[in-house]
Amino acid sequence: MIMAIVCSGERFQNNHKFWAYCCLVRHGEFSHGKIYGNRKPKGSLYLKSVFMGAALSVLQGESSLRKYYDRLRSKGMSDRNARKSVARKIAAIALMTVKKGVAFDNHHDEKRSRIDNTN
Repeated sequence: MIMAIVCSGERFQNNHKFWAYCCLVRHGEFSHGKIYGNRKPKGSLYLKSVFMGAALSVLQGESSLRKYYDRLRSKGMSDRNARKSVARKIAAIALMTVKKGVAFDNHHDEKRSRIDNTN
């Protein structure tokens, strides 16, 4: 479903542009230090529902994304914001997969932390 809508990952310069297209971020309107509104980016609400649904599905298991969610919640982040952060991480993984053609490694963070601890 994602590939049918996105078509090519090269369309997006970075994760933030992709998140905006997926309606996973809002842009604040600021002037002279005052906030006067939030702009919803124009994008695909269908992708938002796909990634938010994927985030809910991931939270049912024991994966590195579930551990990420638990870390965010332990830091005091609300459930809604933590789920949206997980959805953004899934979207970033999907964009990387589409752009570079590499598979997602669920244990990448654990391997990296073990390497960092040995140095």
